[in-house]
Amino acid sequence: MRAWAGSYTPHGRSQWAETSTVGAVKAARMFAVMRENMSVLSEVQAGRDLLAATLLGMGQAATTGRRRVGIAVVRGDSMRPALRPGQRLLVLYGARARPGRIVVARFADGTLAVKRAAERRGSGWWLLSDNAGVGVDSRHRGVVPDADVAGVVRARLWPWPRPL
Repeated sequence: MRAWAGSYTPHGRSQWAETSTVGAVKAARMFAVMRENMSVLSEVQAGRDLLAATLLGMGQAATTGRRRVGIAVVRGDSMRPALRPGQRLLVLYGARARPGRIVVARFADGTLAVKRAAERRGSGWWLLSDNAGVGVDSRHRGVVPDADVAGVVRARLWPWPRPL
């Protein structure tokens, strides 16, 4: 049901207001949407808190400019189940890789990839996909030199923010 009310102000301008009533089912749907939006907002806030904590955790490196922070977007299924396509990652460029950490690296052909640093081999890293049947990694391209490991993934920012 809708009701319209109109009046004129002392200055001759018109004013209109609309009121409506909603049924119980529609009201329940509206509240459910509001709850979903609030949970999304809390996830966004959690992501901001995680980003702030990660940046603070970098200490002097974040303030002196020796290291850069960036965002990488996951493409493809090679890192499933740890990472899924479309997820946003917080990357600390210039950080030292360690075995077991997820890194952003450039293969010899120029391809930029998100892979797991499996082990040190000589003066480089053996990088592997978490999903061995999909994607390209060091089994296909060989050892990735230290200089081509661009950065270390510190956290997943979206969706479901959490440290990695």
